[in-house]
Amino acid sequence: MNNKTQIDFNGLTKTTESTSAISKLSYGLETAYHLGLTKDEIKYQIKQAKNNNNFPPNLEYKETFNDTKTGLSTSVFVDKNTGKAIIGVAGTNINKDNILDSMQDIYADKNIGLNVVNQYDPYFKETQKFIKRIQEEYDVETITGHSKGGRDATILGISNNIKNIVTYNSAPLSIPEINLLKRSLKYLVTPFNNLPKKPDFAISMLKLLQLLSLKNTFKNYNGTITNFRTNYDPLTTTSFISHGIYFGKFITIHNGTKHSIDNFFDSKSQLKINKTLDSLTIKALISNKINTHQLVSEIKEVSIKLLNNYHGANTATSEKLLNDVVAYVLLKTLEDNIQQEFKSIKKVLEKKEQEFKENWSSGLEDAQHIDNLLNENEVLDALELGGATEQNSVVDILKIIKKKKDKLNKIESSYQTYTNKIQNSIKTITNNDHELASALGFTP
Repeated sequence: MNNKTQIDFNGLTKTTESTSAISKLSYGLETAYHLGLTKDEIKYQIKQAKNNNNFPPNLEYKETFNDTKTGLSTSVFVDKNTGKAIIGVAGTNINKDNILDSMQDIYADKNIGLNVVNQYDPYFKETQKFIKRIQEEYDVETITGHSKGGRDATILGISNNIKNIVTYNSAPLSIPEINLLKRSLKYLVTPFNNLPKKPDFAISMLKLLQLLSLKNTFKNYNGTITNFRTNYDPLTTTSFISHGIYFGKFITIHNGTKHSIDNFFDSKSQLKINKTLDSLTIKALISNKINTHQLVSEIKEVSIKLLNNYHGANTATSEKLLNDVVAYVLLKTLEDNIQQEFKSIKKVLEKKEQEFKENWSSGLEDAQHIDNLLNENEVLDALELGGATEQNSVVDILKIIKKKKDKLNKIESSYQTYTNKIQNSIKTITNNDHELASALGFTP
């Protein structure tokens, strides 16, 4: 075991929200890499942290990529609950044991204020290759980062169309847009004999083009960007005043803290993060509807072409079959989509079930630590006097969750029943008319 460094898990627990946990650990993984820890040694430390309830057990570490030329570091985890990959991007990592990497991060910070970088900047070149490889190996659903890591995660996320981008006290994409545009316009209207030197003018126009390219990439992005910030964070506050450019929605957590990623791990902040991301997940699932009119049109078009090649069918029979085929394919497609969506919703509900159970157990343990003179029954009596009982804190809520899950199961079952009926109708027709079945590609 390499003892050169111990990865920092301070503030993390087994129930810490995944993106915030990964954003923090990305710093430690970058340092571990530079100090020579192997992948097995890193995995061992993560395993020990899980055993000590200092890291979410559902997150499985895969690998870290550090671009030694730029200092950009990314780490990959897979959420075993969903099977989806989450990429964490390290922010500015000041480390006395690795001066070169610290200087690279500081230089990247300087570029945020003085320059515009987009996905084609040399700074991202090697990491872009890494992410494309990871997307071939895993189903990457989320990319996350803190501070400069948030800025980098946003650019990498939109350019690779990663579904969810989650940042914490993120640096802006550029500062400031307004000044850049003013400077470029000033050059354009300056008399020819007073034009600035060509290199200066060219650099200014290049920045403008890079900014427009970045905005165009965002327009074509199909995912969701969520930026969390603490209300006393100096970076986001200063960026807002300076007209710094951000993409996505901001969620301010009013916990009276400043910039560090560690300021997102108190219980109230975690509750806010979980509620926000869970609600976004459900909204995305609900809005993820297929274009039914287009699908019906495409199915009919294909089926009619096949029917036109068939000359001996009874018109009423072929029309009935055509309608059944359209209905079956449409419903089957909807059923498959609904099953995937319901599976995700059920995981959210199951997560909530576990959280309520653990919160009640933790509350009992905390209450017993307050005064060892109280036995368990006395603790329960005291909680009940305060309006907190196992019935209203756990049992009633679990009943509500069960009703929701039962309703989902009922909807799934009704879809299955209806598609089976249509499938049987198709079989009846094709069994009686083998030539028609052959024309449409069905086997009796």
